[in-house]
Amino acid sequence: MAMTLMATIRHLTSKETTLVDRLATNFVRAANVARSRVRRAACALLSIVLCSLHYSAKADEVDAGPYVPTPQYIVDRMLQMASVSGKDYVIDLGSGDGRIVITAARRFGARGMGVDISEKLVDLATTNSHKEQVADLVKFVRQDAFNTDISPASVLTLYLLPKFVLELRARMLNQLKPGSRIVSHDYSLGDWDADNSITFDSPEKQVINGASRTSLFLYIVPANVAGTWQLSLPEGLPPGTPQLSLQQRYQKISGTLLAPRGKALKHAALRGDRIEFSLSIGARSYVAVGEVDGDRIVGTMEVAGRGKLPFTATRIAPGKAIGWD
Repeated sequence: MAMTLMATIRHLTSKETTLVDRLATNFVRAANVARSRVRRAACALLSIVLCSLHYSAKADEVDAGPYVPTPQYIVDRMLQMASVSGKDYVIDLGSGDGRIVITAARRFGARGMGVDISEKLVDLATTNSHKEQVADLVKFVRQDAFNTDISPASVLTLYLLPKFVLELRARMLNQLKPGSRIVSHDYSLGDWDADNSITFDSPEKQVINGASRTSLFLYIVPANVAGTWQLSLPEGLPPGTPQLSLQQRYQKISGTLLAPRGKALKHAALRGDRIEFSLSIGARSYVAVGEVDGDRIVGTMEVAGRGKLPFTATRIAPGKAIGWD
């Protein structure tokens, strides 16, 4: 019997091996037994399934690799990390059985859409949404992630291979609105530094794919502010129209006051559509806080002795923001 089991293991296809691991996961939950014994027991069960159902390569294939559901506790951490609320629209790329979008709808009242290349998984997710009574809030579509319009999302979740994550990065920056949140499971967005990240133990994943740790990466989509901006100073301040040159690499910015005198900005920061910077003109220092809306910034400028006064800025020449191409 042992020889038969070992022979079966050696000849399993990758898809069958994945099924063995899924079965093993369920076995582990039920009993605290050695991993090797779990795998052999699951393999025996799979052998029966193969014989009785004539399992073959005709089974549905998912282009991005075998479907492995994200454990529910990781789903919960991802949604918590993104601060999902009823105001959000959640898009999950590679949605599988729909659990991320369905959980967001059930727990927070968020609307959403799941995207998957597998028709069977899309049908399963749709069925699950009806079972959980959130079908009026969510939908699932069979579609390639690269052909998906992600612009409606205020929250984007993904668990894709690193190659696909990096290929989607510029699309995310160009399509998603500033302030949108991205949560990537296990794989970072390369040289785009995460706004937050966490790593924790994942016993279930140890059985599924040998990885004992899970990492989650949060990104806040920044506004594109690269270029030359003309400031409109509060009334009563020194006359003239100072100009700023802003450089940008993802959410990190720096800048220079071009006129009336070239000076580097201090404490320049960008988070979503909120921008902050400090500058000096003559003997005075100014602290500006504003919201970016395309080619316009509207906010307040704090001036020593005068409090906060309204100001605006208009982009008069675009610049090259690193990450958008």
